[in-house]
Amino acid sequence: MVITLCYDAVSRNVQGLGISPFVMFSLSATAILPACLLIIALQDRIGRKAMASASLLLSGIFISVTGGIIFAASASDKTTTLLVSLSVVGRFGVTVAYNSGAQYATELIPTCVRGQGVAAVHVAGYAFTFCSAYILFTRSVFSPLPEIILGVLSLLGACLCLLLPETLHRTLPTSLEDGEDFGKNDRWYTFTFLDRRTQSAATLDTQNVKMYSQSTESAVYF
Repeated sequence: MVITLCYDAVSRNVQGLGISPFVMFSLSATAILPACLLIIALQDRIGRKAMASASLLLSGIFISVTGGIIFAASASDKTTTLLVSLSVVGRFGVTVAYNSGAQYATELIPTCVRGQGVAAVHVAGYAFTFCSAYILFTRSVFSPLPEIILGVLSLLGACLCLLLPETLHRTLPTSLEDGEDFGKNDRWYTFTFLDRRTQSAATLDTQNVKMYSQSTESAVYF
């Protein structure tokens, strides 16, 4: 719900940055293709959890900085260029999170209720997009308020993603009981690519010990 709301609101947030909203919308749309290519390249390497949380963190930081600059700086060509650049990067991050979260939610829901669960997730997410227009309307009250709200929501979503279990290279839950037990031993800092590195280092140490023991036995024999 948080990802869908942020994605919709950031996509609509094209006013108040010093340029035409039509130009701003076109510029922000250029972030969609690189975001999709990044997902294709990294989704199966670093895992769903790391991808969703890192992209939301990136989006939250850049959107919050955009709001801070709107509050502190006066309108100028340099400020406009900086605001547009930060907004595009924020759109890039939330696009990565939105597309990654779609697959992540599907894998977290047990197979027996996956259809109903995915439908409920999408319905709840799109229901929350009704709030995006009201978030953007707060610009009439306080100019950087939409960026502040969206930045806080993105950072909150990044923290919540850390509480979810990783699904990459895991046996996905098929029943409700499997869903309740899935990821019970995971911690907020559990990431698949870090586990693989740890396992590789442990395997390497084991191989070194075996080679050392074999060389020692050979020396004793001779």
